[in-house]
Amino acid sequence: MLKKKGSKIKYTAKNLDIFKERIKGYISYYRGAPPYVFPEAKVRYVKCQMSNFQYRSYITVLAGEKKRQGIKKFKEKNQMFKEGTVVKLPNNFFIGTRLISNVAYPNKKINEKGFASWKGDDLNLKNLKKYSIKFYTIIKRIISSTGTSFVYCNFTEFGGILAFKKALEAQGFKDYMKDGEGWKRYAVLSGDENDQQKEEIKAVFNKTGNIKGQKIKVIIGSPSVAEGHSFKNCRNVHIMEPYWNQSKIDQIIGRAVRYCSHKALPSEKRNVKVYVYMSVHPNIDESIDEYIRRLAKRKDKLIKEFEHALKEVAIDCKLFKNANQFKDEEPIQCDF
Repeated sequence: MLKKKGSKIKYTAKNLDIFKERIKGYISYYRGAPPYVFPEAKVRYVKCQMSNFQYRSYITVLAGEKKRQGIKKFKEKNQMFKEGTVVKLPNNFFIGTRLISNVAYPNKKINEKGFASWKGDDLNLKNLKKYSIKFYTIIKRIISSTGTSFVYCNFTEFGGILAFKKALEAQGFKDYMKDGEGWKRYAVLSGDENDQQKEEIKAVFNKTGNIKGQKIKVIIGSPSVAEGHSFKNCRNVHIMEPYWNQSKIDQIIGRAVRYCSHKALPSEKRNVKVYVYMSVHPNIDESIDEYIRRLAKRKDKLIKEFEHALKEVAIDCKLFKNANQFKDEEPIQCDF
């Protein structure tokens, strides 16, 4: 299904007409509820320029990982797209470099010792951007926002949620599970909570009396909340790092973009600002975050070509065409 040009593979669908002929009569498609019953999601990919300190920590860790994997540059070896197929990257792919892209500790370690070395004035907001430009940017946006926020991170410990909690608390935030309801409260859903705690956190966060964050301002979530959770009236989603499957990013956004989830808000506030953060530096041609984002875009483009073909040969394409296609979307040419 992929086009090959010389020694390179062009990742676009091939022989779609043959593919469509072979699947005719097997597909039915109805997209479900129309877009206007969901809050509008405005997605931005934000490039955060690392400080020189974080950059030096980044290149030190990166050099060690590239040496172990025998890679000089990311683009010299395509880790996601292999000959004739598409596979996902392993979860431990350049794990140290991805962690240091989130936060670099004062002693340049990315473990418990590094976490312990981060304290005192180093955690003040004005100093925070030296160690984590992502944390600094996210917390500034949380503080200035008038509504609630959902922060998602792939990592739960020293390069992720544990570190972000520490940075939040240094700015006066408190853990809801320890201190109860109030302004500047956060709650964590990382998979370590029991069912009762999870339901309590969601119930309080979703109350109409919490629209401005009076009870819980921030929900912090790990991969365990990427599916099966609903956050109502949430105005901001902060995704700390890109992922190589766009569908995963869409699932995360979908926690805050739910059917009629913002009906308690006035119409002009029924929207969600989504930020996906990527650490960059002028001395880096392509950071690990940018690399993963590029691969995800390439893979998503290919998937969407097949999805569109499936929609066009659905046996009920003409029947549901007006319900399946909306303004500014690629037109569906029914072929059944």
